[in-house]
Amino acid sequence: MPHDRYRIVGTIHEQKETDQTISIEEAANILKQRSEHFDMNIHDCSWISVYRSHHRHITTFRYRNRYFLLGDAAHIHSPVGGQGMNTGLQDAHNLAWKLAYLLTHSARDRLLDTYHDERSAVAKTLVNTTDRAFAFLSSVNWITRLVRLFVTPVLLQFVIQPLFTYSRKFRQIVFLRVSQLGITYRSSNIYDYGASAGNFHQTTPQPGDRFPYVIFSPCYYHLILFENQQLTKVNQFVEFIKKEYSNMIQIHDSNEEKIPLQFEGAILIRPDGYIAYRTNVFDIKHFQCYFDQFFLKEMI
Repeated sequence: MPHDRYRIVGTIHEQKETDQTISIEEAANILKQRSEHFDMNIHDCSWISVYRSHHRHITTFRYRNRYFLLGDAAHIHSPVGGQGMNTGLQDAHNLAWKLAYLLTHSARDRLLDTYHDERSAVAKTLVNTTDRAFAFLSSVNWITRLVRLFVTPVLLQFVIQPLFTYSRKFRQIVFLRVSQLGITYRSSNIYDYGASAGNFHQTTPQPGDRFPYVIFSPCYYHLILFENQQLTKVNQFVEFIKKEYSNMIQIHDSNEEKIPLQFEGAILIRPDGYIAYRTNVFDIKHFQCYFDQFFLKEMI
């Protein structure tokens, strides 16, 4: 924390679990007992509190079709990893653009169902992960404490730290995990209805993945073209989009946007930055069948 301040989180004795407050002296005694090999003490304390860590999430993020739950109302967990606020903001972002499209573009109700499909899976994974981490950090089991106090420091020093230092791939994996930029919605029902048209290499971006290379206006879908627009099939596809979906979809050329991605075809990006659809055959009927599942054609 800034200004040479530190945050200390720890467990308290069972007999104190029902207390709503704890004094600085009590906290200092606990710290002294548990850091006997270090000269540590508490002074100039600006805030102290007692809380009980909960780990749970609701079964449905959309209740009776009319109510949507997000943030702490939908999932609550330990502060381990600092994931709570970002998860709530992502819930809000995921739901906001879908509600906006329902109101302004007459999206089908099915689009709102995908809010639960996408965000409930994220919440379940988060709660399970933080629950296991908190259990490991707070367990009084002698085996767990042995691993935590003597094995873990060795692993951190001689395995994890060298991986961070010398492995770019490892740093990238950890960064995507902790920052939540690696979240994918590939398993969502929104991608079960022909979100890909054509054959693609398994390493190419898939519907449900976050598109990380550029930030577009959050009010539109964005079609990124990686093909020459002078080709007949591409030109026909582009003209169809302009005619039928001009108030919803903006068209971009990958070269003009300087997108560092080798891809053959086109990618449709959702308002929240995730890939909605991809094609390298530019089949107009296929795209229309996919898109019309979520939007009323006569109202687009």
